[in-house]
Amino acid sequence: MAASCYLQPIDCDVSTLFETFDSSELPADPGISHQPLPAAANLLAEGRGTAPRLQKQQQQGRCQSVAIPALAKRNGRRSSSKDKHMSGYKKNRLAISRMEQELTAKLLQAQHLEADRARLQAEHQVLHECCEGLQQLRLQRGLQDFASKEELALLQQLQSIPCSSSSACGTALSGNSGNSSSSGNSMGSDSSDAARRSMDAAGSPCTAAAADPAAAPAVDGGDSTEQHFSPPNDVMYYYRQLLSLPPRPGADTVTVQELLAGYASTVQQLALQLHLLRQPASCWQGSQEPPLQKIRRLMHEHNHMLASVVLMQRSEVTWRFSNSNFETGELEEEIDMQKHAWVLQQLQLTPQQTSNIVGSMSCFKRLLTPLVQQRQQLQQQLAQQHDEPGSGSSSSSVDAYKQCMAQREAMLLRLVNLMRKDNMLRLASAAAVAGSLTYVQLATAAVQATPRPLALGAIGMLVLEQHQQQEQQQQRQPAQQQQRQPAQQQQRPQPAQQS
Repeated sequence: MAASCYLQPIDCDVSTLFETFDSSELPADPGISHQPLPAAANLLAEGRGTAPRLQKQQQQGRCQSVAIPALAKRNGRRSSSKDKHMSGYKKNRLAISRMEQELTAKLLQAQHLEADRARLQAEHQVLHECCEGLQQLRLQRGLQDFASKEELALLQQLQSIPCSSSSACGTALSGNSGNSSSSGNSMGSDSSDAARRSMDAAGSPCTAAAADPAAAPAVDGGDSTEQHFSPPNDVMYYYRQLLSLPPRPGADTVTVQELLAGYASTVQQLALQLHLLRQPASCWQGSQEPPLQKIRRLMHEHNHMLASVVLMQRSEVTWRFSNSNFETGELEEEIDMQKHAWVLQQLQLTPQQTSNIVGSMSCFKRLLTPLVQQRQQLQQQLAQQHDEPGSGSSSSSVDAYKQCMAQREAMLLRLVNLMRKDNMLRLASAAAVAGSLTYVQLATAAVQATPRPLALGAIGMLVLEQHQQQEQQQQRQPAQQQQRQPAQQQQRPQPAQQS
């Protein structure tokens, strides 16, 4: 009955069959494990959804295969544009850095050109003023050499005529630098005309006042310590003043010992007047001569005496005086530059004073250097000629001896001319330094340089050397900065590129 039931044909749907079929109806077999089968509906649902899902996955894969190259291409374009931007940024930075370096170099070059222009202008002014002073001296000597009896009688008549106005004596280069400093540029511009008027009025009361500063008017503002021998815009004013004055009495016969003794007395009086000047005005108001005016008179008298000795071509006297100890009288050939450097520190020069001294000393150094070289060469040649056997009187050839003596005489004449030029240039340089300093600074330097006479030329050369050292240091600093900039740019970390 059961077998026949299983053999009957199945007319129902397969799904219905699987839904109605139950494994529990099968006979039990100990060798077969019967597990429950999944429902037919689930199997059919999975079978129906597989194909669309596969199709969808295939479509997505194709889309991804197309989108990935496009995205990579787009990212590549972005990275290339970013690289171009970074490379352009670097080029701009390099160009800006190069332009900054060129601008710094041009500015430094402009500063050097401006400094050269100012230096050349100062040298031109110094040379022009020196030439004017020498022209005055030439005219004065010419008048003295070629004056006839009638001219001398006329000059004697002019001496008896007093000055009609006080301004004439004031412009006769009487050493009243207080008036010159207060007058400003007008005194500097008319200084050459005043010098000529004073030279033409030789022997007049105005010239007597110039020769004796004590007879000149008092310095305006006797309590002021900022009075100069020369106005700030004309450092060679005092030089022309010294040349225009008549020689100081006794300058042609004064000895080295007399000069040293007079200078020692001057230094002692200067020290006393400096001490009084630092005291309240009530301490010295009762005196006939204020301390500042007396300092000016003492310094001017000493400078006038030395200038007169130089103009009289007594170079041996001036050399021995400048290199002697005025306390002991011993000759010391070398100037103590360390002592003068210390004296220079005590002066505390202003920028205007430094500029005036540097401008004048740079010019005089260029003029003195070839003169010193030529003088040394001539001295060596004279020494060699003196050592040769043919230069003595025992020479067998009289003609050779005469020729040798003629050459020696020409060399000696050349040496004398070089010495005269050297002395005149050194006088001009000393007057330029003295004109740049105040009365108090000049007196202080003279006192502190004890026991040697103050060498104004050495002070000027020290100022020039210090200025040149400062210029060299300033020139090294921009060069060092330019060398450091490339090294800093190389060490600077580059910005990281973002992906």
